Amino acid sequence: MKNENIDVYLQPLLEKLEMLWAKVMTIDVTRPKGSWLFCLGTICMWSIHDFPTYGLVAKCQVKGYMACPLCGLDVEHGILHT
Repeated sequence: MKNENIDVYLQPLLEKLEMLWAKVMTIDVTRPKGSWLFCLGTICMWSIHDFPTYGLVAKCQVKGYMACPLCGLDVEHGILHT
């Protein structure tokens, strides 16, 4: 598989996250009047994708030697995670 450029697909998300990481003024209508404004910041906690894309996004080795991110150097051949 060729080395794909996942950044092209993630660029709009990254731009939005960078804007929100710098914090933006937001309105919370559940607060009493006069204290509606607050500063909102955000992060991306999870992403869901297939295993090859996991290697691209997380910059992990997903094939060949040490291909299992959970095992690392502790790989025992023929034994799978359960």
